[in-house]
Amino acid sequence: MYGGTATIDNCGICNATYETQPSFPYGNCDCSGISGGLAYIDECAQCVGGTLEILDCPSDCLGTPLGSATLDNCMVCDNDPTNDCIQDCVGIWGGTAEIDACGICNSNYVTPPDFPYGNCDCSGLANGYAVEDACGVCDNDPTNDCIQDCVGIWGGTAEIDACGVCNGTYETLPDFPYGNCDCSGIPYGISEADDCGICGGEGIIEGNCDCEGSVLDLCNICGGDNSICSGCTDLDAGNYDPDATINDGSCITLAIESIELPEDYSLQHSYPNPFNPTTTISFSIPEFGLTTITAYDITGREIEILTNTNLNPGNYSIDWNASSYPSGVYLIKMDSGEFTQTQKVVLVK
Repeated sequence: MYGGTATIDNCGICNATYETQPSFPYGNCDCSGISGGLAYIDECAQCVGGTLEILDCPSDCLGTPLGSATLDNCMVCDNDPTNDCIQDCVGIWGGTAEIDACGICNSNYVTPPDFPYGNCDCSGLANGYAVEDACGVCDNDPTNDCIQDCVGIWGGTAEIDACGVCNGTYETLPDFPYGNCDCSGIPYGISEADDCGICGGEGIIEGNCDCEGSVLDLCNICGGDNSICSGCTDLDAGNYDPDATINDGSCITLAIESIELPEDYSLQHSYPNPFNPTTTISFSIPEFGLTTITAYDITGREIEILTNTNLNPGNYSIDWNASSYPSGVYLIKMDSGEFTQTQKVVLVK
């Protein structure tokens, strides 16, 4: 109304009669316009309280309005989720108990670097020696470690039966002559192994002396080559072998060259020399006694005794067949009584 006296009071009401009461904390009206009301402006600049159904501005655990700080299980308030506390192995939030190298919670074992099994064995014993076998059994007794059965299962119970069948059901019958199976593996069969170990075989073939087909040689040795009883069987030969029963043609015959008795010992030059493969060695002895003619190689190694027998006084010759020796220089030595003489001969092939 032009010229009127009506005014807007402190509560924003036109021509009201309310007046500001200095003793009232919010004046004569609150932030919501209610005279004598209790609504107020919070830290979020919102009008809350009084008759309003608007809640007060929320604050985080640090008291920051609309802040993001939270309180973790250890009652630590901050806005860093990466440092939130966790439970230890005992179950205490923020606790210090840990699982040690033996898998024990809150123990004090430490792995010694020089201990072969670390600080604990498979049983959890610190510095223990228990090990886990192939069946997963942990102990320190190696004698009871599980083994594979015939099927290949560790700790399995499959066994080889009396017929040699893995996991078979055949059992040995005491009153059956061959047990429950024969050598061919047939239950209650009658096949037997022969002397050569062949199941159902005929054994050693007639005329043979062993399972390999060998025969007896003339020295009665199975598979022999007659060498054990071969040698010179001539009693008059210079190399007569009393143990020989087969004459191998190696006899060396002493020939008396004259009836004149020599006055001295001598070893004459062999003829021919060089030779191939036979040479004649002549020698003389004035007295009865043991006479030995021996052949050596150039290194002095004895290779053959040509004669070693008691001879009467006389002039003798002996043939040496060197066909089994290589070309080279050889030494012929004569020993009779106190007489010794050596000569060289040359074998040329």
